[in-house]
Amino acid sequence: MIFVLDLLLLLGAFVSVNIAVAWGKLASHPRGGDLSKLAGIGNVPLLMMLRWPILAIGLVTGASRYGFRDLPGTRRGPVAIVLFVHFVLGLVSYWVFQRAVKRVERGDSGPAVLAWGFGAILPVAAFIVALYGVHFGWIGRHPWIAVTCFALLAVAHYLALRKGSERPT
Repeated sequence: MIFVLDLLLLLGAFVSVNIAVAWGKLASHPRGGDLSKLAGIGNVPLLMMLRWPILAIGLVTGASRYGFRDLPGTRRGPVAIVLFVHFVLGLVSYWVFQRAVKRVERGDSGPAVLAWGFGAILPVAAFIVALYGVHFGWIGRHPWIAVTCFALLAVAHYLALRKGSERPT
């Protein structure tokens, strides 16, 4: 069961890296630039809708396995808290992305700071929390493997965001 969940989270990480590329393209869009280079941006909400349930499954599994012991309640309390926070962050992420697209469509430059926050930092943090919740006992026994996996996740998002930010000459 956990192996299947890990594969699902790996799929979610690949989807998330593709979203980071789109955030990079959006963030590096120059003021008054050619909008035809942003043709793939329309797929990002679909990718967000794919990533959201994948992360939700990981977070709920982690909370139901008592991976978040500091959260109040027995089994249902942590699950409700984790789902609520995940839902709110998902809505905020979607809303910020739509606002950024509208900003670029008006001819303004892309929002670089928002891209780093919502394209790399927030998704990496969400995946780390989900992985910690699912593997809380294992991570304590194998910290170097966990740190390596977390670093690979962060580097993949960073490189994807940078790749999307490259402006063709």
